[in-house]
Amino acid sequence: MRLASLIALTAFLMAPPAFAEDDDHVAKIGEVRLLHGWARAPEEGSNSVQVFFEIEHNGATPATLVSVESEISQSANVMAASTKAGGTAVDLGAFPLTPGEDFDLGPETVFIRLNGVSAHLHEGDEIEVTVLIEPFGEVDLHVEILDHDANNHAHAGHNH
Repeated sequence: MRLASLIALTAFLMAPPAFAEDDDHVAKIGEVRLLHGWARAPEEGSNSVQVFFEIEHNGATPATLVSVESEISQSANVMAASTKAGGTAVDLGAFPLTPGEDFDLGPETVFIRLNGVSAHLHEGDEIEVTVLIEPFGEVDLHVEILDHDANNHAHAGHNH
């Protein structure tokens, strides 16, 4: 009897929390799933990195992408790409997520800019970012570094 209880307790402690699920391509917090994190390798001499991912909001609770943090950067901003050729991106501060809708962060829409990046990132490298989605909390997302001219993640658009 004690052995069975010990085995059950060990399995419980080793299981991931029900409220946060993640693997290499998917991170889940509350009613929101983040998929296929990727970034463009920075140009030579640049200390900022643009990060992109897909957002699925499968619930009814209004939510907001509030912030992103990474151990390799000094700060991060939620940015909107310029609608004018050669224009400057705009700091959004936060980004509302519409319940029941999906949104893809991308080079021509909304993206995360990591500022003051201390690592020398190259195609094939991987980083982790922590994403704060209110009211659900924080979740870690795996981000793959792609070529500096990449326009999307190789797995973009397929289901998990």
